[in-house]
Amino acid sequence: MPLLAHLVYAAVSVLLSLISHKAPRMRKYINGAPTILISDGVIYRKNMKKAKLDLSELMQLCRESGYFRLEDIAFAVFEPNGKLSVLPRSEKRPASVEELNVKADPATIGAELIMDGRIMGENLSRIGCDVGWLSEKIKAQGYDSISEIFLAVYYKESDEITVYPYV
Repeated sequence: MPLLAHLVYAAVSVLLSLISHKAPRMRKYINGAPTILISDGVIYRKNMKKAKLDLSELMQLCRESGYFRLEDIAFAVFEPNGKLSVLPRSEKRPASVEELNVKADPATIGAELIMDGRIMGENLSRIGCDVGWLSEKIKAQGYDSISEIFLAVYYKESDEITVYPYV
């Protein structure tokens, strides 16, 4: 009996996923739609009721988003996944590099060279280095062995390795 329940649940889940994917008009009924809760200083009680939120829950979601003052929020949208998306007022937004007229280093992703104490050989060869080079870099940071390292990430621009040892 429990197996049958799991199979039915899986079949319904797959069916709803396919319908949502193939019929965009049905998507809002299956997945839900975003709901505006705050707009230009106005809190929409009707939308809060529709989203099944009370004021204390809204305040909590705002605080979790980093906004402790509602007057700092231009728009707050309650997403179908239960998260709150917040657009701060213009004067409360963080300054961008462009606005500050400064040159910023390009954003890049580091290469994980050690994960869970294991050397990631493919990533190591991708950056053009070998195990000997990695061992030297690890020793230069005060570690005796690669086995002490939980995670090590290499950043090409700065030619640095950030090391997180086992704790």
